[in-house]
Amino acid sequence: MDQFGFRLKIARKEAGLTQKQAAERLGFSQSAIRQYEQGQSRPSYERLIDMCRLYGVSPDTLLGLDP
Repeated sequence: MDQFGFRLKIARKEAGLTQKQAAERLGFSQSAIRQYEQGQSRPSYERLIDMCRLYGVSPDTLLGLDP
């Protein structure tokens, strides 16, 4: 798992969501969530923003840009 995927998974879990719940709320497939978290795929800018809003984190947090 790469660092982006790891941070994404942590943010989802801290938001109290399963992959299935996140996928349903975001309108993505559960497979897409899994692929993002495993580093097999990267979300579009729009999807990244949607995940940040749902998880209550900034893009900087997910991208590892926080100091």
